[in-house]
Amino acid sequence: MKGTSKENFSKQSSFKKEESGSSYFRIIHLDAGRKYFSPGNIRTILDIAAAAGYNQLEFYFSDNQGFRLSLDNLTVVTPAGHSYDLTPALGDGYAYNNHHPDYSGRYLTQAEMDELIDYAGELGIEIVPCMETPGHMGAILEQFPQFCYQQSRSAIDLENPEAVRFALAVVDRYAEYFASRGIRYFNIGADEFANDLPDMGFEGLHNQGRYQLFVDYLNAAADVVIRRGLTPRAFNDGIYYKNDTAVSINKAIQVCYWSSGWCGYHLAPAALIAQQGHELINTNGDYYWVLGGTECTPEKAAQFSDTVYPGGTAPKPAGSMFCIWCDTADADGADGGDGVVKRAADAITAFGNAMKG
Repeated sequence: MKGTSKENFSKQSSFKKEESGSSYFRIIHLDAGRKYFSPGNIRTILDIAAAAGYNQLEFYFSDNQGFRLSLDNLTVVTPAGHSYDLTPALGDGYAYNNHHPDYSGRYLTQAEMDELIDYAGELGIEIVPCMETPGHMGAILEQFPQFCYQQSRSAIDLENPEAVRFALAVVDRYAEYFASRGIRYFNIGADEFANDLPDMGFEGLHNQGRYQLFVDYLNAAADVVIRRGLTPRAFNDGIYYKNDTAVSINKAIQVCYWSSGWCGYHLAPAALIAQQGHELINTNGDYYWVLGGTECTPEKAAQFSDTVYPGGTAPKPAGSMFCIWCDTADADGADGGDGVVKRAADAITAFGNAMKG
């Protein structure tokens, strides 16, 4: 480890957001949950991002295909007094359809994450953890199937109080660690809930009058993060779903807007979410770099405009995000991210140059 937690806290705290709110988040998102990325390759991505003017790396470490960040203490305890050890869930998750883990079985340790936080800080880049809940939790739920929602393998049962307590305790364990390292933001995911079930997910919840279950969870997860002194973020999918502004959603949640809807899903437009008082981060899915899918070209990335969102325009956002996703994580084999780094480098740079800030 390069420094103590106290030293690193001072370093990370140097990223003071202007009281006027004038700072702009220039973010690269790395899916290191589905696919294992070696510390060396993450450092290379940080180097590329720093040279292109990014100031945050959103580190995505858990999904259905992998759970890839170990902490020294991986025991979580719910308010009901039940203890759960997350250690068996580390490494690869499950495969479904054409989406597979990388079959490396590998994950980062807390000591490696400590060093990456320090290295990023030296480059002027903040680490932002991103951990998916209440959906995209398949790698964890393989070890805790009692908490699954109906026949879903990826989502927790929002009507099971202990399942909700378990998921929130997992969020809290990681929020506690990252807060101790001086981190200021935490993305709780909240997208594509139970989309592995036909006619379910947000559309099913809303049609059945159970959408409030998701809203309650979202607010509870945001509260967990806030109590640790972090600002919560979430993807836009379930936020004011079907333009439902009758629900109350914590305005502290920064919304990463990536899609206006697909395959019968009716997501609220970016402008409506902004009108409700949330800061927007333009995470336009048209510019996603997807391993095993469409790898955004530098030419495409250079066309990015931060006020153009999927489905329409909205006021200038608080930031923009270029996402590297590894849906088919084994497309390059278990190479520790070598192929992604080589092929995505120019697109990372082009998107960085296109961001206005």
